[in-house]
Amino acid sequence: MNGDMAMLVFFGLLIMMWAVAWPRVSQSRVWLVSVAMASVLAGPLSGLCGVAFTMLSEPFPTRSQHLDAVSSLLIAATVMVMSVIISLPINLLGAAAMIWLGKRFTPARHPAAWALSGGMAMAISIVFIDVSTPVPTSMALIITGTCCALTCRRHASFEPSSQ
Repeated sequence: MNGDMAMLVFFGLLIMMWAVAWPRVSQSRVWLVSVAMASVLAGPLSGLCGVAFTMLSEPFPTRSQHLDAVSSLLIAATVMVMSVIISLPINLLGAAAMIWLGKRFTPARHPAAWALSGGMAMAISIVFIDVSTPVPTSMALIITGTCCALTCRRHASFEPSSQ
């Protein structure tokens, strides 16, 4: 299976999981402002981490790798919009799953458990979509998943719902 087909399958499975899990997500105690904030921060965070890891692996870029300012702004705006669209359902599902686990298992309430789950979710998706992903991109996505999970945890409630 090539990378494009794997990505279509991945997002198709994600949409099916979203449709099946929506009743559980709507009944969970997810604080939607934290999830929205994590989704908005996903694009810039992944871009900054990607640039940082690329500069660490290749500190002196060649002249052909430089972009002009207009292209950079257009790419940044596109990344922001696409990251919100892609990360919102993932963050909602992840936060609802971790709150569900936190209600049943006390160790799942700890921030380290949330950080580990966010990083592992991104690592698994990288392996599922394309194993040949460059290391700077992989590290940027894993750090983004970790930070998004920690942002989603803010104000999470683990008390059983009254419904």
